[in-house]
Amino acid sequence: MISALSGDAAAGGVPLALAADQVVAREDVVLNPYYQHMGGLYGSEYWTYLLPRRVGPEMTAQLTQSFKPLGTRRAVQIGLLDSTFGDTAASFRAQLRGLAERLARHPDLGHWLEDKRRSRTRDEQIKPLSTYRTEELARSHECFFGADRSYHEARRRFVYKLGVPCAVQSTATSLIPMPRYPITSVGSRAHPASTLAGQVIQRDLDLVVFLPDGEPANIHHGVPSCRCLPPFHRLRS
Repeated sequence: MISALSGDAAAGGVPLALAADQVVAREDVVLNPYYQHMGGLYGSEYWTYLLPRRVGPEMTAQLTQSFKPLGTRRAVQIGLLDSTFGDTAASFRAQLRGLAERLARHPDLGHWLEDKRRSRTRDEQIKPLSTYRTEELARSHECFFGADRSYHEARRRFVYKLGVPCAVQSTATSLIPMPRYPITSVGSRAHPASTLAGQVIQRDLDLVVFLPDGEPANIHHGVPSCRCLPPFHRLRS
């Protein structure tokens, strides 16, 4: 079986793909193999079995706790993916078809399948898949129904596009506090808003929000200096 990722994958979408024998992706795909950024959500999809089997326990911990996106080249280097190819969706599909045909005709296919059966039998004897499932669902149940409401708050912010809680503190040298009145327009360095009345104070900022009196409220890496906003494309006048 081949898992072919023609688009980005995150959380459970990554370990789900790892259930296949061969895992490939288009060249510019981005992987985010973690759950816990959603208010500490533990996750399921047998990730506690599939990820360590692919990359080992240490790399699994790094991937699921660092909250860093992963490019396909790096994913191949660490063994998460078997290969990456295709700079367009069409070329990816064409090369994928060729790969599937070569594997289906390979003289060692029977040996590969037998090795797979032995490996799965050995793993099942060490720890059954049902045990992984029970453990993951128990931890997820605690996230859903336990006393800690972090997951529900993260889910609410995601559904209503409220952005993440502020993580950048305002300082006199880096960020300018945002006045507490409505936003009238939003611009970027490349495409200022049509009602631009202020100027970009810091050239390394991702976005600049222009307020009614023309004063720009700086947003550092998408996070404003004193309160959270949705992503750029979600902002409205």
